[in-house]
Amino acid sequence: MNPSIEHILIKAFISDRGLWERYHSEISLEYIKDVYPEVYKVFLCIDDVYKDPNKRQISVEELRQFYIFNFPREGEYCDGLFDYIARATVEESTGEILRRVGSRAVAKKIADHAMQVVTGHSQFDSLVELGTKAFGRAELPGGESQFVDTRLSAILDSVRSTTGLRWRLNTLNRMAGSIRKGDLVIVFARPETGKTTFLADQVSYALTQTDKPVLWFNNEEQGAKVALRVIQSYFSVKIKDLEEHRDEFERRFQEEVGNRFKLVDNAILTKREVEAVCRDVEPGLIVVDQLDKLRGFADDRNDLVLKAIYGWARELAKQFAPLIGVCQAGATAENKKWLDMSDMDNSKTGKAGEADLILGIGKVDEPGYENVRYLKLCKNKLPGDPDTEPVLRHGKEQVLIRGDIARYEDV
Repeated sequence: MNPSIEHILIKAFISDRGLWERYHSEISLEYIKDVYPEVYKVFLCIDDVYKDPNKRQISVEELRQFYIFNFPREGEYCDGLFDYIARATVEESTGEILRRVGSRAVAKKIADHAMQVVTGHSQFDSLVELGTKAFGRAELPGGESQFVDTRLSAILDSVRSTTGLRWRLNTLNRMAGSIRKGDLVIVFARPETGKTTFLADQVSYALTQTDKPVLWFNNEEQGAKVALRVIQSYFSVKIKDLEEHRDEFERRFQEEVGNRFKLVDNAILTKREVEAVCRDVEPGLIVVDQLDKLRGFADDRNDLVLKAIYGWARELAKQFAPLIGVCQAGATAENKKWLDMSDMDNSKTGKAGEADLILGIGKVDEPGYENVRYLKLCKNKLPGDPDTEPVLRHGKEQVLIRGDIARYEDV
């Protein structure tokens, strides 16, 4: 079980007195006291420790000792609580953490009121009014406004200064730059071009950059083959090497990655399943192969279904983590180097309009070019990184595919 958002908030507060002074008054302590009484007592301890004006931060062990001193009867039961706090990592802004804590407080308030309606102790109209006030306001739980901070320094810090997930291919770092939470990336190519290898390459590299799980939703080829490609790419080795030294590679993968690589294999994958898994594991990267085949979107026309899928994928990226979705290229892309947006299968405005980055991978059937792939950015709305080259924002570059080790390489 992972640390909860409340544990993460505690970790943020004890690491920086300034955050505590700025934000602690926005916490719904009534909700925390009701649901997590032991966490509520930890907040009381933090308040007491910070009464010392010279105290700038608090170690987890110091907080634990203070807790035991103030609540001696609970000393023997608090090890688990402080173990969660120690393992918590602060990877979001304090405002976002508070928003999530506040959202849970509002949800509980609504749930409690709904039970009052169920038991006949309150009227349904009052529940509707409560929900309208909670969801119809510009101010989110936790005090964070829905309005974007338009200060230039804040904007630059958000979209440029903070590096996202980089590509293993330096070619793509030069062309597009890193991908960040909220970014929807679409990769398309003809069958047997190397889409799975491309994904395995990026997923294995992402595992070296984030402590959060990397989620791969697979509704295409056999799941075991996909997992094998990721492990191959991670170590940059051939299958024969994995077979000959399986114990060594298994040990290393468990030590270095553990359970952070999450592969969901389901040929009839639904949006509801994807959403549930994302909520459960809170990923650092999401991959869906293939997006067009996702179930759970009802409409009479295929183009409207696809528009709904891609709009949903964008919202998922905004809520959780950057999302890389894969789809097929149509027959017009056969034996073609540089793919255009019109080469995307079932390409309609709604499908392409949701994406921040659209990458076409081309391939030609010519002797001597079997391992050459042609990358073209058909659409690029990413802000880039300091080393991104503006002239390549919508450029095209050749790269090499190494299918034997599940890697792409710069030329």
